[in-house]
Amino acid sequence: MGNTIHVARDGEEALAFLADCEAGVNGGEGAMPRHMLLDLKLPKVDGHEVLRQTKSNPATKMIPVVVLTSSKQDEDMLKDYLRALLVQSAHYILGRFGPESVAAAKFSLRNE
Repeated sequence: MGNTIHVARDGEEALAFLADCEAGVNGGEGAMPRHMLLDLKLPKVDGHEVLRQTKSNPATKMIPVVVLTSSKQDEDMLKDYLRALLVQSAHYILGRFGPESVAAAKFSLRNE
């Protein structure tokens, strides 16, 4: 059995998927994701809010999150946010990203 990748097209879908996982309904299958790749520029509900809700929920707060951002402003906001919450299970990839940067984040998460 391999890993399943679930794609949320916006922040609202991402939060709904996590709620379904927690409740064990619909596509959630009752198991939380092992990792989350999160873009800060999501429509409907932005990535900052998805991260805030994910890390404030006891059922999802331990999911390691890799945050993608292309904005220096987002990087600064995210650093301040993570510092304030003392979130240790979040990493970010700034600027253009590809397989190498995702692999580096995965290695970092695996070695926590």
